[in-house]
Amino acid sequence: MKQAAYIRSSGDELLHKYFIHYSRSRPAPACARPTGRAGRPTDESLTSIGNRQSTFGNSSFSLIELLVVVAIIAILVGLLLAGIQSARNHARKVIAMTEVREIQKTWEIYRTEMGKWPSFASETDPVAVTGDVARLLQGEVSPTNNPQGKQYLDLKRESIMNPWWKPGLTESNYCYYAKFDVDYNNVINFFGTNNVRASVIVWTVNTSDGSVIGSWK
Repeated sequence: MKQAAYIRSSGDELLHKYFIHYSRSRPAPACARPTGRAGRPTDESLTSIGNRQSTFGNSSFSLIELLVVVAIIAILVGLLLAGIQSARNHARKVIAMTEVREIQKTWEIYRTEMGKWPSFASETDPVAVTGDVARLLQGEVSPTNNPQGKQYLDLKRESIMNPWWKPGLTESNYCYYAKFDVDYNNVINFFGTNNVRASVIVWTVNTSDGSVIGSWK
């Protein structure tokens, strides 16, 4: 009995020593958090938690940063719209220049075939390419100005307006106008002292900036 008790006591002592050695040599789990007395977190653990919370807070947008982003987006949209408007205005100028030159050539062809200018031609008063004038160029029979009813220009409408015209606007501000060299000296006074060497001139006004788009330019 004494021998059995001694063996049991020796075994318990060895297990106790092994448990203490194993506990000291085994690394603490990664999730373990150092604590102080009564299980309360230490200063080191509190500092670590505070740093993580601070990092998370800094990653979010503040109200000022959000307003700055909105302001930048608004500026970019404004620049984009301005660029689109400028491109549209340039396209209208190109169309208007093409049409004034086309109408000028049409009148020159008319004079060559008829041997004279139409009865309403004037070198002092601008003639609007609209109404009867437009119908004449489209081939409407006129005993005086187009007895054969020949079509000189396919306008596809009674009056031709420049590209800045929209329904509801005053047509007289958006018409194409013409002056004719009725005294056949190849000089036409546009307005004031601005003389143009041509047999006929055609122009319109860019209503967006007030500039003149003329066939002689």
